[in-house]
Amino acid sequence: MNRNGVHTHQHHTVPDPGPLRTTSSTTKPSVIIEAGIFGVPQVTFTKRKFGLMKKAYELSVLCDCEIALIIFNSTNKLFQYANTDMDKVLLKYTEYNEPHESRTNADILDVRDAHTHTLQHTHYNTDTHTQHAHYNTHTLQHTHYNTHTH
Repeated sequence: MNRNGVHTHQHHTVPDPGPLRTTSSTTKPSVIIEAGIFGVPQVTFTKRKFGLMKKAYELSVLCDCEIALIIFNSTNKLFQYANTDMDKVLLKYTEYNEPHESRTNADILDVRDAHTHTLQHTHYNTDTHTQHAHYNTHTLQHTHYNTHTH
């Protein structure tokens, strides 16, 4: 378990994501976040940091938006990414007084849990409908057989 209370595992490997790729698919596989999946915490941090910066880059290009990403690691070392001038984005942020979306870890977990519940409910309903369809088909075949044999 790491300092944030997240269970870590050292037996998983994840391949390098390779060059920048984007897809138009709206369905994406769910990902279970485990802090130590790369075996060494520093490797985990480095790979996840790169992945986050890559996603920030993609968002800035695909959605024509300004991105400022600030990361402090566990030893208080600063890492930053901005698709434009970081100081200008931070000034814009400090001067912004309108209501806006703001998320915490708890918010993200709530959304994830609600999505997981919806997927489980959909899967249950799909299985139930499949079982009913199979039962109805079997009943119709049996009725058809009995009608023609008597």
